[in-house]
Amino acid sequence: SPNWRPGFRHATQVGLVRGVTSSIIADNHLIGTISIKSADPNAFTDREIRLYERITRQISGSVAASELSRALRTEAAEQENLAELGRVMDA
Repeated sequence: SPNWRPGFRHATQVGLVRGVTSSIIADNHLIGTISIKSADPNAFTDREIRLYERITRQISGSVAASELSRALRTEAAEQENLAELGRVMDA
């Protein structure tokens, strides 16, 4: 994707040569990504990468819950607005 290139270019310009990116997925939908980078070319052992992926999966659940909560609040506000409109029109 061309969207990642500016970030990659900047990272290499400031000396970050190794990175790991993990997707935040909830309900089979990509919500976003999280990246960590290092100036150490030997950074991130297999064990550290597995830990990072596990943490990202945990974050995915929290992000999904937050998205659902926001959607429910938005829907409740819309329902309240419609109810108020109905009250005004009945008056």
